[in-house]
Amino acid sequence: MIDHLFHEFFGKPVILIVQGPTSASLGLDHLRALVNKYQMNVVDELSMKIPYEYVSSPKRVASEFDGTYTNDPFLKEWELKLQEAIEKLES
Repeated sequence: MIDHLFHEFFGKPVILIVQGPTSASLGLDHLRALVNKYQMNVVDELSMKIPYEYVSSPKRVASEFDGTYTNDPFLKEWELKLQEAIEKLES
């Protein structure tokens, strides 16, 4: 199905973002292969390691988020990195 988007994606800038309980590097490798097919310009890559507590316990980012839950150290750590990546994408 993604082949239908070839002309929309071809040559566009992109940020690759993967997340998982490990470094998620395998997912990043798969995304790189896909965007290389479309000759997309990778402006940044973020490989977010999800803390073990989010994987092994009932705690989840979505279930804990209520509009005021913004001080999670895991999320704060990535806020600046994501903002920097977006700025690269916009320039």
